Amino acid sequence: MQSNDLKPETFYDIRDDATRAILMLTPQLLIVYSLSVGLLGAIIASFLLPSNGVSSIDWGYFWEYFLYGAGLGLLLALFHIYRAYTKSPANIAGQLGAEPLDSSDHYHNTFENVVEEICLPAPVDRVKPRVIPSSRTNALAVGDQEEAIVLITEGALGRLRRDELQAVVAHEMAHISYGDARLKSFTSAILQTFEIFSFKNISLSRYKNRRRSRLRFRGRGAALYLLLVVVSTLLKGFNRIIATGISVQREWRADGTAIEYCRDPVALAAGLYQLGMVKPKIAPVGNPYPVDSYREAVSSPAFESLLLVPFDSVSRQHKTSTIIDRLFHTHPPLEERINRHLKLAGEPYSNLVSRLENEQPSPDVPFRAMRDKEGNPLQQQKWWLHREGESREVSFLDLLTGKALDKETLLAHEKDEDWSSPDQHPEFSAIKKMVEADGTKENCPECEVPLCRRVYLGVPIKVCLACGGIALTWRQLVRLEARHRDGELPARLGKIEEYTGYHGSEAIPEDEITGGECPHCKTSFRTKRYRGTKLIVDQCTVCKLTWFREDELTIALNL
Repeated sequence: MQSNDLKPETFYDIRDDATRAILMLTPQLLIVYSLSVGLLGAIIASFLLPSNGVSSIDWGYFWEYFLYGAGLGLLLALFHIYRAYTKSPANIAGQLGAEPLDSSDHYHNTFENVVEEICLPAPVDRVKPRVIPSSRTNALAVGDQEEAIVLITEGALGRLRRDELQAVVAHEMAHISYGDARLKSFTSAILQTFEIFSFKNISLSRYKNRRRSRLRFRGRGAALYLLLVVVSTLLKGFNRIIATGISVQREWRADGTAIEYCRDPVALAAGLYQLGMVKPKIAPVGNPYPVDSYREAVSSPAFESLLLVPFDSVSRQHKTSTIIDRLFHTHPPLEERINRHLKLAGEPYSNLVSRLENEQPSPDVPFRAMRDKEGNPLQQQKWWLHREGESREVSFLDLLTGKALDKETLLAHEKDEDWSSPDQHPEFSAIKKMVEADGTKENCPECEVPLCRRVYLGVPIKVCLACGGIALTWRQLVRLEARHRDGELPARLGKIEEYTGYHGSEAIPEDEITGGECPHCKTSFRTKRYRGTKLIVDQCTVCKLTWFREDELTIALNL
């Protein structure tokens, strides 16, 4: 019979070991925090007492003040717990710039379905899925079983397969089940207490001319503050070691519970690899994008412990971590997490890496103008109208906009042998029905043809069938940038790194007014440099809509 020591590890072992560690570390943090506040209170009280020096301090009173301070510290800890469990998760989601899902986006619909699926095995009733408009790859959860929000970045949503997304959502759902976000808020509030006395707040000049201070420190004010800074820094270090230990164990517990929910350790390992080990395609900040609220918020240590993987983990993974560094890391080493989950399924690490590095590229062309069988754009074809015995040449754009048509008009293409009514012409009637079925109330800024709805990488976009132009908001651009995978480009584009033209011609200066108008708000377009590249595009200065002519979006996504 096999002994218990030789049994292979299961996800139950990962979950239960982490739970026991958290149950041990949390009371330790409460005790250490209470004693730390007691020590700071005793130092302040002893220095404020009239005395001739430190040697004359009554140590009996010192320990008495210490006990009173420790009791105060326990009350503060209980207050922090109360605040953590009454704080609305919507506040944190707002700081990250999270937005509701777009029901017309296929990726968003998949995310919503996955959250509903994982809610079935998890003891959670109501969870709101939210998406963060950032190209970075990460996920987090805030709240508890009563009120919770699962958040994922556009970068992560575009990179993960469905099974990997299920595992990532299961991990975040495990955090919700255990109320880990509340626990994290409590530990962060504890560490924030020690920021009252910190080196960054030192300004000895404030003590130079304060002999008439109402506190009457008698020359010992600066010494007291410096002592408090040193002691507070040391105490914060001790408390932070325990707090980060709790954070590490929270991640292990969530990993084990996630495997229990989705029953796929390989998918969780793949999700962790995709989000933490693969360098995301992050474009530099620039027009037409606002400040990345996600990056501004989670780059601070207070938010980092909420994330599935540490912030900028790709750049950190190649750095050598010392023992002291690992004491203050909020997450277990990423490779250790991945290898541990792969071991549960008996999957080699090399197999996972090989599969993930051979992902299929995105389609090279989002959309192009409609063409005939020879590949010529339809707007370059010659058409003829016959009415009341007279014939005249007409442009294809005039036909689509309806300017040249009436009930008595007959229509013929340059290759046609007979005249026919517009509704009976096989080629034109099919195109007209397509525009009427998919058309919007917005017209192309160049052709004045109604823009039609199309989908590229799950994102609903508006395109012009005649010229191939594409109108995109900045939110849609963030999604496309996050989901696009570079592949082999069409030969007609040449070397896009050398692209210097504006709409295929000579370059023009930035911030110049162009002839087109925004189809949404009717404001004149201005030329803007796209994301620090050489590509100049038309952009609305009011609603930030960007207009890409044919092939320009392909160039933009690959530059």
